[in-house]
Amino acid sequence: MTTPQTDPLSRPVAFVTGGTGGIGAATCRALARDGHDVVLTYHSNTAKAEQLVSELESAGARAEAVRLDLTDAEAVTVEVERVVADLGDLKTVVHASGPFVDQIYISQLEPAKFTSHVDAELNAFFHVVRASLPSLRRTAGSITAVTSVAVRRFPVKDILSGAPKGGIEVIVRGVAREEGKFGIRANSVAPGVVEDAMGVALIESGNFDPASIEITKRLTPLQRFGLSHEIAEVVAFLASDRASYVSGQTIDVDGGYNT
Repeated sequence: MTTPQTDPLSRPVAFVTGGTGGIGAATCRALARDGHDVVLTYHSNTAKAEQLVSELESAGARAEAVRLDLTDAEAVTVEVERVVADLGDLKTVVHASGPFVDQIYISQLEPAKFTSHVDAELNAFFHVVRASLPSLRRTAGSITAVTSVAVRRFPVKDILSGAPKGGIEVIVRGVAREEGKFGIRANSVAPGVVEDAMGVALIESGNFDPASIEITKRLTPLQRFGLSHEIAEVVAFLASDRASYVSGQTIDVDGGYNT
């Protein structure tokens, strides 16, 4: 009997971390639209995850939501292996997970807080990559990490975003170099401020005051902040065959902020 891994009529399987976040959810929708079945992970918002699964299923995709601690390497490996056994090998992995990022000066940052963010972002991504590579080798699949333009144009007080995501981009380039012989592609998408994703939380928490908002918009050639679906479209492109010769790259999706 034909297996899900080799059936030419089967839909490719996407594994999306942080699927209930603004960019993560938009990415799930874009991948489902483009023909993927989607397994999304989330941290705590079960109601939002279930609602998104229903939406994706209504669009014709098989969809699952899994509450998963990405800092737990064993749990990540077990879950990836379960998905492969149930749905077939992964074709697409998107890492869009990440905690809320306080804006704080390096000189005022407690070591424990920095370590926590490195664990929740950099270590979590490593766990996802390591667990996914055996399956991705069999499909010549792709990995796309959502990072931040702060890696290249550092905004003051954004160390908790820039430092871990800089490490993620190094892992992405490493995967592109080491795994290309298996047909695996790896890339990063680096957003600027996204007003319907992390930008909302930054504004509501007071980390991003009106003056900072206006200054950042003036420094952005398009004179506005981004939207989650604009980031997701670039992620979906990199996951598609249209990007079949793109690997080891970081695409800034920031309205020209890093120009």
